[in-house]
Amino acid sequence: MHNPTSLRALFSLPSFVAASRLLGVFGDRYARVLVFRRRKKTAICSQCGHRCRGRDDTRTCRARDLSAGGFWISVQFERFRVHCPRCRSVFVERLDWLATHPRFTPRFAMHVGALCREMTNTAVAKAECLHDSTVKDLDRIYRQQQVARAGLPAAWTRWPSGGARRPHRRQ
Repeated sequence: MHNPTSLRALFSLPSFVAASRLLGVFGDRYARVLVFRRRKKTAICSQCGHRCRGRDDTRTCRARDLSAGGFWISVQFERFRVHCPRCRSVFVERLDWLATHPRFTPRFAMHVGALCREMTNTAVAKAECLHDSTVKDLDRIYRQQQVARAGLPAAWTRWPSGGARRPHRRQ
């Protein structure tokens, strides 16, 4: 895949453009890393949602995405720490295309959650090479989104995942 237009056609992230590089991971022949670069120099504050120009530093991060063609795909991008003039403090920018767990994309979280409906968490962790607690967190994200789609009360989002329990009724 040396053609950057084919990378842009396959993977598109808001405010990022696929670079012409596709990297391999040392020691893992079934993993590939897609490199993305920014379109804009601004970032969104994670606290108030204000678009900020001032930034403190940049960090190169990777997030795991869905597998394609027998390869595990990771997305490499730069994440800013922004100085927000409204909040008057420094925060890590918010990226809408990242899941609540910042090392995975939402579609990977939904994929893991769907697998958890069919298999046990331990089996999913072994199949996707993840830790058991990571699978549990991604399954919790999946369940919360399913409950939000169904329109059930918010109390049902915490109980099935093992977080807060139902209150005990005294007789």
